[in-house]
Amino acid sequence: MSTVPITLDSLTVNNLGVFNKITSPTEYPSSYLDKCRESGELCQYAYFSEVPVGVIVLDTIINKTPIALEISLIKVLKSYKLEFNVEKKLIQYALDLAPKRHLSSCIVQINSKDTQLINIFREMGFADDDIKKDIYCNVSSKGEDTILMTKSLT
Repeated sequence: MSTVPITLDSLTVNNLGVFNKITSPTEYPSSYLDKCRESGELCQYAYFSEVPVGVIVLDTIINKTPIALEISLIKVLKSYKLEFNVEKKLIQYALDLAPKRHLSSCIVQINSKDTQLINIFREMGFADDDIKKDIYCNVSSKGEDTILMTKSLT
């Protein structure tokens, strides 16, 4: 493991272009990037030294009142994936932010084929909650399932 710490910081006008490099091959429209930038603490880059190597996008799930923090996107550059605990740092950020926003749980949906990421979430206390069939049919992965995972923070 590296001794270089992973730091987190918000998206800015000057670093928006990095987003689609991290999330490649998926490319997000500028309207989505602007929404992420405007969300402040709900969207963070992970930096290795001064290089942005990961991103997390969070959303508050509301059912009459806010109930959970959803990790709607977590992505790390392939060359940094699983090497420097970037994913764990991003997940821990979400787990630390939820109580500050008076939310009692975190949720995430993960492609069922991404076993490495699923295992990281399990290591961090998330439990499998549900499997949704063919969720990626019209997005990018053609007919693949997703696993809904949750972690209670109470």
